[in-house]
Amino acid sequence: MPFYLAECSECHTQHEYMAKVAARNRTPRCCKKKTTRVIEAPQVAAYSTLTGWKDVQVNGKHFASGDLAKKYIKKNDLCTTEEGAARASEGVRNRKQKYKKDLRADISKAVNKHWHH
Repeated sequence: MPFYLAECSECHTQHEYMAKVAARNRTPRCCKKKTTRVIEAPQVAAYSTLTGWKDVQVNGKHFASGDLAKKYIKKNDLCTTEEGAARASEGVRNRKQKYKKDLRADISKAVNKHWHH
């Protein structure tokens, strides 16, 4: 999944975000407003075994190993594709659980209201 850059029109802070190509214009919010995507070449992690060792690229920086790239990602508060997918799955799972809990409560209220009137 490519990385993109967005800038806040109010404070001019630049935010790096990861998004699918189809969702690249869904930029993060800053100063309670939507940011504007800065047009640049998207940065992706690339693994090359042609040279006999892995060359990992993140945000245009090259790392000799995946471990070094992971340290860079952690230090700069980025997330890997796997982490992003796990976070998204957890969010979906939490929303489903909350929906089921709310639905059970609504059904219980409706049943109690019907039988106590």
